Amino acid sequence: MERDRFPAASMPTAASNPVDQRYVDERRAERLANARSIVDAGTHGFAIELVCLGCRRRRVIDAEPLYTLAHAKGWSPQFDALGPRLKCSSCGGAAKLTAIDAPADSPAIGPVTIADYRALLTSVANELNRRRRGRY
Repeated sequence: MERDRFPAASMPTAASNPVDQRYVDERRAERLANARSIVDAGTHGFAIELVCLGCRRRRVIDAEPLYTLAHAKGWSPQFDALGPRLKCSSCGGAAKLTAIDAPADSPAIGPVTIADYRALLTSVANELNRRRRGRY
């Protein structure tokens, strides 16, 4: 088979060819510039930067826990729609979200364990039931 004739160790990689690496870097920069939702950021391995519009406090988080929280609450994953829902813990101001190519400094946001996630889903379901019945 052709695969057996070319073992992975002898195959050229993008890192071994500077032209290919430059192309990979350009594509990554293009994806970063076009990221408009937490789904885009998470798919391409970017972190999310939250900047408070009131006090300018900055926090960098992983996209996956933020997506889990937004999905459980039924929020839109778009940065523009999600920003006003996230409040600063210092001043209570809304957040501006952007994708950045850096590691997250605060990975724990939203539910961390399965039990926490189930509790969040239960509370959201209870809230929806109260609203549906007119008891909210």
